[in-house]
Amino acid sequence: ADKDQTGILAALTPLASRLILTAYRGPRSAPPDGLRAHLPSSNARVEVAGSLREALALAMAEPRTPIICVAGSLYLVGEALACCQREAHSM
Repeated sequence: ADKDQTGILAALTPLASRLILTAYRGPRSAPPDGLRAHLPSSNARVEVAGSLREALALAMAEPRTPIICVAGSLYLVGEALACCQREAHSM
């Protein structure tokens, strides 16, 4: 929650057609609804997910999603990698 949320979102939002906001499990995590308040105006579809697992499931459920970008925190990226590795091993 101590990052430049407005600046990060201003840089990423124009590159996305869809944004899924979520939080990682940590004390410095920014709440997704708070992130939504910092979003610049855009045509991107915005969704809020209650967990990283839910956010990844939403992203992967869209068949036309060629790229999934996890951004905001290395902790969140680490959680996402671990989640994807568990999914790959369970297949």
